[in-house]
Amino acid sequence: MRHLRPPLVLALAAGAYALAPPVVRAEGEAPAEARHTLVAGVGLRGDAVREDLLVPLTFSGPGLRLMLGYRGLVGPGLLAISGDVGMSMLWNRYGHTGATLDHNVDAAWTLRVLRAMGWHLALGPQIALDSRFNYIFSWDDAHAYWLGSQWLGPAFRAEGRLSERWRWEARASFALLGFEGRPPTYRYHKQEIRPSFTYFFTQPNSSESFVTLADLQVVRLDVAVRRAAYTGSGVGRGWSFGLDARLARTGIPATNINLGACLYAARAWGL
Repeated sequence: MRHLRPPLVLALAAGAYALAPPVVRAEGEAPAEARHTLVAGVGLRGDAVREDLLVPLTFSGPGLRLMLGYRGLVGPGLLAISGDVGMSMLWNRYGHTGATLDHNVDAAWTLRVLRAMGWHLALGPQIALDSRFNYIFSWDDAHAYWLGSQWLGPAFRAEGRLSERWRWEARASFALLGFEGRPPTYRYHKQEIRPSFTYFFTQPNSSESFVTLADLQVVRLDVAVRRAAYTGSGVGRGWSFGLDARLARTGIPATNINLGACLYAARAWGL
């Protein structure tokens, strides 16, 4: 879990595709629902950040998020793998400026446990790499402040039909345990920001420590409506529109709170 990286996630997706049996249909038969889909999307987001290691003020502002994912039937459940990267510009009430850059990769496998008329509920595990890099340059242009984590927790997925073409989906997850990376309380270098693209992606996950729910609180909520060509399996193809909300909080070594919401549009293609 501690070394979860995008190559591992891609390997999971490739393995899921190879293990699933091919769908064969007779000539002239309507195409079956896709068992595997590739998803890409873009969203407009708003973020609020508080980093008490630097200053006990809240910075907030708008930004953009790019998303890429995979959904496929693996065994009796649904495997959903997603990754995104985003950036927001931030201001506080005094006009001080900053920026936040985050990247996330997660994989969840959910199995239907409850079925009712027109909807169902699925449960399963989720593993995630969830990192945020905050640069409040109006207060400190020499150092960055981050929250990097890899965590494991439960995932919940509910889905139902709105009409013949439209259906709704709600997903929720939270962290139970994992590893957390935070900057040191005292900075011993006058200049730590490096002009390197990889620095923003690797630094949040350095010098990590084991944490539980008492130390790190991460909650994700996603509600969407999807227009799919076929329905029933939870995979689906077509357009989806939704709201994704995320909260990450830690008190190590000082309070850090990251709250964000993103309105997105995504498109799924059958594989």
